[in-house]
This record gives sequence, structure tokens and C-alpha cells, in this order.
Amino acid sequence: MRPAPRRRVGGAPQSRIRWDRAGRIALVLALAFVALSYVHPMLNLLDGWKEARSQSSRLQRLEAENVELSAHAKSLKDSEGVRRAARAAGLIAPGERPYVIHGLAAE
Repeated sequence: MRPAPRRRVGGAPQSRIRWDRAGRIALVLALAFVALSYVHPMLNLLDGWKEARSQSSRLQRLEAENVELSAHAKSLKDSEGVRRAARAAGLIAPGERPYVIHGLAAE
């Protein structure tokens, strides 16, 4: 024969809520909320890091261009450099006769 089920002392009805399971679920939900709250700042950090790398490479290109332009500006300070730059732009010196030759372009 089976023994009779025990009754709780005090006569209060037994709760159907399993508080140990509810506590674990609440803890998992709280941890998920905390983890999700870190997603957006991490994405912003990643975007900032990518932007910094992009700007760093752009800065290097602009510094190289600055060195090149500074050298060009330095060469234009003497008269020979100015003459070469004017010839490259298609200008003529005073007293020279300009010539235009047609039909040289390969079409």
C-alpha cells in the first residue's frame, strides 16, 4: 500500500508557481537585455573605428599631395620654373609667333 501524501504544516495551499524556474527565466531575460543593450554602442564603436581608418588613409594621401604641391610651388619661385610651367600650359613668350597645326589628332 502507498503511504498517504503529506500535508503542509500550517494548512496553506501549495503554490503552483515554481519560483526556482521563474527566477532562472527572469535572470536569463535580464542577461539578454543587458547583452542587447551593448549591441548598438558596439556597432557605433565599429563604425567609428572604420571611419578612423578611412580618414587616416585619406590623411596620408593628402600629406603626400601636399609634399608634391609644395615642391611644385618651390620650383615656381625661380624664373626657369615659371617658364617651364607656362610652356606646359601652352603659353608663349612675348615676341614669339604662335602656330596652330591642324590634322595631327589621330581620329
